[in-house]
Amino acid sequence: MTMLKKIFLTASFFTSFICHAGSVEELKHSIAQDIFTHWNSNKGIIDEQFSLGKFTVDIDGLVLSTETKSKVDQLETEILEQRGLDSELKDFVIIRIANPGLYPLWQANISPLIVPDADGNENEAVNAYNLLGETEELSPTELPNKPVLVLDIQRSKIMRETARSMNQIIQKTLNKSGIRTALNENTEPEEEEFPEEIHTSVIKKFRAEYIKELWLQPAEVYAIVTGVSPSRMAPQIDIVEMPVVDYQKIEYPINQIAIYWQRYRWAAADMIFMEMDDKVQYKDIAQNLVKIAEEVLNNIEDPRVQKYAVIPQITNRIMDAFPESMWVDNDDVIDAVYTIQQNATYTDHTGAGGNVTVSIEPLVIGEVEL
Repeated sequence: MTMLKKIFLTASFFTSFICHAGSVEELKHSIAQDIFTHWNSNKGIIDEQFSLGKFTVDIDGLVLSTETKSKVDQLETEILEQRGLDSELKDFVIIRIANPGLYPLWQANISPLIVPDADGNENEAVNAYNLLGETEELSPTELPNKPVLVLDIQRSKIMRETARSMNQIIQKTLNKSGIRTALNENTEPEEEEFPEEIHTSVIKKFRAEYIKELWLQPAEVYAIVTGVSPSRMAPQIDIVEMPVVDYQKIEYPINQIAIYWQRYRWAAADMIFMEMDDKVQYKDIAQNLVKIAEEVLNNIEDPRVQKYAVIPQITNRIMDAFPESMWVDNDDVIDAVYTIQQNATYTDHTGAGGNVTVSIEPLVIGEVEL
């Protein structure tokens, strides 16, 4: 079959498919179509990156039509709006190999498939398309016998922006807090704005036995740190990005600061490990986190009596809320670690659910003398 005929069949198939799809899906399928339309040029570009051990390729590095490049810009705008991110973030659409385990098949020069949309669940077949534009259904749980490319996003960029946005919304919501004023009397003084030493806790290692993700999509893990403000009797919640973690049953040497203790009363906090879900309005989640924590504190007669025993009540209520309809699309709770204390070391510590093993160490950052 001639290349011209292949291109015609590919274009005809994708056109018939995407006319029934929504905006984001339509854009993804159209971009995927153009990648295969220019496959003779794009294969070499992708192969060069893969040979260097880089299994992702920036979409703007591929050969695409001028119209498709415009669609990439539109897709990025749509994705940010879909997630409720008010951002000028650009250049985060990529093409990648679906799973590192498929690379030997790519090296064997087996004709690839492309998946325009990595979203899915374990009960639905994965729709992939070959160079002829024909659809092939793949198992959502078993690796296929052909190399698969996925049109996707650079998840570390999106996660970083999501965490930043959620933390901003949480702080704005807390500043407008309606928590009862009686709790604000005779509270401890504000923490120093520029302390000489910053006391932190660092996640050194992280491993999850199970993360609910398909073979074609790495996880987007983040943590919710919960506690009580040191300056008033109000919740303190921080979102911590963990972009290094991709797959289950792998120990990741993270070495990432997770808790700044100047932000937490009683030198205690909890940590909930989560897996992000696509198409989630994180503005709603951030606002609901504050709402839940405030409700817990408002229902306790005097939180000062219970002290840090209050914190697990906030954590449990947050975890209970995730399956409820208040969340636009369900993020998955991976596990939780309760009552992390300042200056304490936790080596190969198992989470409450037995799914996560984590090592956490204290770190004091001193003021640098010039």
